[in-house]
Amino acid sequence: RFTAQVEDGDKVQRGDVIAVIQGRLGSILMAERTALNFLQRMCGIATQTRRLVEAVKDRQVKIIHTRRTGPGLRILDTYAVRVAGGYSHRFGLFDGALIKENHIAAAGSIAAAVANVRRRVPITVKIEVEVENLQQVEEALIAGADVIMFDNMSIEDMKQGVTIVAGRVP
Repeated sequence: RFTAQVEDGDKVQRGDVIAVIQGRLGSILMAERTALNFLQRMCGIATQTRRLVEAVKDRQVKIIHTRRTGPGLRILDTYAVRVAGGYSHRFGLFDGALIKENHIAAAGSIAAAVANVRRRVPITVKIEVEVENLQQVEEALIAGADVIMFDNMSIEDMKQGVTIVAGRVP
């Protein structure tokens, strides 16, 4: 039997009991290392997320996770982000359309890529465009992107990008 009670947003302090495990000693010892590895991973993700959330708490930004995770760990990893104050970007590929640099190159432009995706997805699906420079920020806005993701941009360019977007899209 395993019981644990930690509420969203609770901080676990040194010495806190976070779980009580009962069962056959042999079974507990066999599962102990695996359980600790999962717990350590989630605690690491939550700790780093909380540091980032605290670093931007006075700004109008949100810390959002990516889908990138280990096989079978997405539910646990996204939970660890959420309990630390972070937000979900998307859980799977089905949650939205993401246009990346290779899609833009294949379509010929951001406008063409957005138009191609709009024709193929339900109206309720958001289209996110990954941009790498300020010109692409402008293009994504004009093309009607629902979300713009700044990728591999300097802090200064991201600040200018946020100014250009001016709250029109996330």
